[in-house]
Amino acid sequence: MDYGLEDFVTRKSQNLDLLEYVRCDCPVCHKKNTFSITMTIFGVLYHCFHTNCDTKGIIKGNIKSRGRLIKDTLNKNTIPKIQEVLDMSNFDFNSINTVKSVLIKYNVYFVRDKACIAVDVKENRIVFFTWDRGGGKALSGIGRLLTGFPEYGVPKWKKYYTTEVYPIVFNCKSNYRGNPLYTKTCVITEDVFSALRVAKHHDAAAILGTSMTDFQIEYLHSLGFENIVISLDKDAQTSAIKLSETLSPYFKRVLTLPIDNDIKDMNGNEYSKYITSITKIRRKLHATGNN
Repeated sequence: MDYGLEDFVTRKSQNLDLLEYVRCDCPVCHKKNTFSITMTIFGVLYHCFHTNCDTKGIIKGNIKSRGRLIKDTLNKNTIPKIQEVLDMSNFDFNSINTVKSVLIKYNVYFVRDKACIAVDVKENRIVFFTWDRGGGKALSGIGRLLTGFPEYGVPKWKKYYTTEVYPIVFNCKSNYRGNPLYTKTCVITEDVFSALRVAKHHDAAAILGTSMTDFQIEYLHSLGFENIVISLDKDAQTSAIKLSETLSPYFKRVLTLPIDNDIKDMNGNEYSKYITSITKIRRKLHATGNN
């Protein structure tokens, strides 16, 4: 690393708290306000977003943040804290049978843990949740209207959150509300139906879009994931490449798997080939100790 660059990043980040960032002029290409510096639990992440500049990296070690040390030996199970949890009074967790038709419409025929799905009885939505590791609190959710056509001004999708939007993580092995035993590899999709379909075979996370915040990235890392397979929708392959670049400093392996059709819309043959590809990737990672 250029020690002049390291000194620049260190000085700019010394007043940042965890998850805070600062934008400034790039010290390498000198373009205006294209350089981002973010304080994370893994170190100081820096990145120039200008097209013709590939300056990026992470400074690990004993990083000072507002006078205290942030060490690279932080427990990877340290989960970013939120100030409060969701109010669950409007959710019915015994309505899985009433929403089966919605799941089947998107080729979801199997749900390992029905506790991840509820119905918002007040707004008539099917809602998917991410739970805390202890299983007692819902951290974030995404809900879709059960009616065919929403009224004017009523969004089809609604995010349920307090201070942060978590990725909706589905575990392929165990009970969500117990103590999930995640593998080391997570498949990232845009939407919950695609992630839920994949979760029959592999751990999956719906990021509810095509990009991720630092908070969402750190939350995935806190679950123990070391490898990421990005499978965004066909029309978002450019975003998939950008996301891969963003995630690469955080995880051991970040792979992009191009798809010709949205996962939730794949027919049986397409989906079988897709899952086989994911399985082969995990086997190769397992052979190197990174499954």
